Amino acid sequence: MFPFSAREGTDAAALPDRVASRVAEERRRILRALSREKNLQFRRRFEGRVLPGLTLAAEEGMGESVVLTDNYIHAHPASADCACRRIGWCRSAIDEVEGDAMWGTLVGPPSCQP
Repeated sequence: MFPFSAREGTDAAALPDRVASRVAEERRRILRALSREKNLQFRRRFEGRVLPGLTLAAEEGMGESVVLTDNYIHAHPASADCACRRIGWCRSAIDEVEGDAMWGTLVGPPSCQP
C-alpha cells in the first residue's frame, strides 16, 4: 500500500475533499495489520500438513535455502535438511508457523521430477 500522490493533469488531482494525510496513514496502518493477520491465518492452516514444493538454494537469491510450496508459501527447512542445497521438487512437512516465518522438514530428498 502506498499513499496517494496527486499528479498534475490527472482526474484524481482535481477531486475535492482529500483525506487528511494522518487519516490516510492510520487507514494504511490498519490495513497492513489486517493483511498480516490474514496472511498468518492462511499459513497456519497448513501447519502439520505435507505440501509439494520446490527447494531453492541460497544461490537463488532467497538468502538461506527455502522451500517454495505450490501455493507460494516460503518454508525454511530444518538445518539438518541440507539436501536442500540443490534445487529440486520435494514434499515439505510444515512444522511451525510463527509471525512471518515458517519452518518445515523435507519429506524425501529433492528430485528433478515434480
